[in-house]
Amino acid sequence: MNKSEKIRVIKLRNRIYNSEENREVLLKELYAILPKEGENEVLVTNAIARLYYEEKEYGKAKTYYKRALKKVKNLSSLLGLCKISIYEQDMPKALEYLQLYKVECEEENVFFDTAIMESLLKHFLFNEPIKISNPLFYFNIPLQNVYEPFHMLMDCLNEKRYEEAKSILSKLEEQKEKKKVYVDFSLLKFMILFAQKKDRNYFYTKLESALEKKDYESILYALKEIVPFSLQKRETVFYALFVLAKNGYGKEVLELLKQIKLITKVEIEFIKVIENAIVNQKKSSLLTEEQQIYSKEAQKQGRFALVKQDFKKALAIYEDAFKNTKEPLYLYYIGKTYYKLNDLKNAEKYLNAYQKVGEEKLSKANLYLFHIYKITGKRKEMTRCADNISFFNRYFKEDWIVEIKKDQEENVFTKKKKNIEE
Repeated sequence: MNKSEKIRVIKLRNRIYNSEENREVLLKELYAILPKEGENEVLVTNAIARLYYEEKEYGKAKTYYKRALKKVKNLSSLLGLCKISIYEQDMPKALEYLQLYKVECEEENVFFDTAIMESLLKHFLFNEPIKISNPLFYFNIPLQNVYEPFHMLMDCLNEKRYEEAKSILSKLEEQKEKKKVYVDFSLLKFMILFAQKKDRNYFYTKLESALEKKDYESILYALKEIVPFSLQKRETVFYALFVLAKNGYGKEVLELLKQIKLITKVEIEFIKVIENAIVNQKKSSLLTEEQQIYSKEAQKQGRFALVKQDFKKALAIYEDAFKNTKEPLYLYYIGKTYYKLNDLKNAEKYLNAYQKVGEEKLSKANLYLFHIYKITGKRKEMTRCADNISFFNRYFKEDWIVEIKKDQEENVFTKKKKNIEE
């Protein structure tokens, strides 16, 4: 291959990076000038490998990179095989190719993305902190333009704030032409995703701890890291979403829900509960301070009346509170009080109304309905309520325990049993 043909190969290779180029035409042209031996064979072979790499055909790309490497140790093949090993999630092999790459080139020729790639690989394999010691990062003029965001990126990765890291990387990619920063953004994104998957157990532990402490910002942070992937502890994730929905994070919860693939009818049902929580929280936030104080006092007084077995007074308090605040919780309390008054028709009416808009009290609402249907002989409805109790108890176990204690104090089911026997 003469000098003019070599220039032609280089031009063809440069066209690989143009997304508007016809890949099949490029490939045919490269195959047509592929020599059987010599230095230029390596040049053309690497160009073919790069074309397959850009098309994400990593198996074919690896074949050609290895073919070129057999002829002579060269930087393009070593770096290409390193990147393919990363995509294949063979991190030890990737680091091996990268170390060979560094041996073959002088330190000042190591590009910035190669340096950050090495740091990420060492982080995955040896848990080393992510940092860039390569002098090019500090003295290369284009890189000085993005010094701060790249350091922010590394800080995010070290602190396992992967969603934030991805956001920074996306912004850098948008500015790559303007700021002349040419790094393999696709590969860096993949490596961040790999790290995020690798640390899933860490985020589940973080989520459970945040739920226990009622640390809503930490719950949100953990969910953002967990939700983009297939969920392991699905019930924990859905309950965490409910907790956020109930505490003013409705917008964030709806964004997270868009990323979750629902796999059971039960999950679809619970999404309705989460949506109820968002709506109810918005309603509560619109109450005046005076109304909020009134509502808390109404719950306290209503509860006191129930313990005293003064059910008519309790009913009047709850009905008045619902009229003044429109909070769905009072539908449950009204239904519960009607049950204690042995007015099963109205009890069923209000408890069913609560089921459409309710949240935590759904387990207990279904328990009351179960007893109503048992008394009235509606076996099909009893079965449905039993299933609902089992389902909602997974999420609202704490509330269930509290309500059962309240019922024991009020002696509600003992009283009902006595009425039935009579």
